[in-house]
Amino acid sequence: MFGGKCSPLLGKRERKQAVAAPHEPVTGEAPSSRHLQVFEWDDDTNGHIDNMCCFAKPGLVLLSWTDDESDPQYERSVEALSVLSNTTDANNRKIEVVKLHVPGPLYMTDEEAAGVIQEGGAKPREPGTRLAASYVNFYISNGGIITPQFGDEKRDAEAVRVLSETFPHYKVVKIEGAREIVLAGGNIHCITQQQPAMK
Repeated sequence: MFGGKCSPLLGKRERKQAVAAPHEPVTGEAPSSRHLQVFEWDDDTNGHIDNMCCFAKPGLVLLSWTDDESDPQYERSVEALSVLSNTTDANNRKIEVVKLHVPGPLYMTDEEAAGVIQEGGAKPREPGTRLAASYVNFYISNGGIITPQFGDEKRDAEAVRVLSETFPHYKVVKIEGAREIVLAGGNIHCITQQQPAMK
């Protein structure tokens, strides 16, 4: 259960359990704020968890990952893996973690930074800024998984494969050129969130 809403992937019994006990969806060690800091370089989403991990179904978490030990993301991913791997859910199931590699890393070019309109209190978009690109930041719709594609052939294909295996009854829909979305901050899941009503 996240933000007062049950995952559409939970079964009827599991949804009832989540609603009946929304205050105890996970047991075990509580992650510190460092674990939830997400990407060290992610100022775009202010560390939103939807760029770091996703509870795909009961007992299964998709985790943003890199094998590059020199990448600042590596330490964060290793810490999150340690916490999640030593945690059980409300039904005392050990959480299974599936690693989903991040692309790149991807950085904003001079041309891209010059093309972003920066008005009012918008966060400056500087050349060389690392983009908050993550395949975990996908959207679950009725029968579909909407996933970003960043032009990293190896990691784009891996993301489609992992999501197809994780959600076998869903069609994985690729959004090519999702780099354009992360240039302005956020990602697929971020841009599908609530919009304020206009007065």
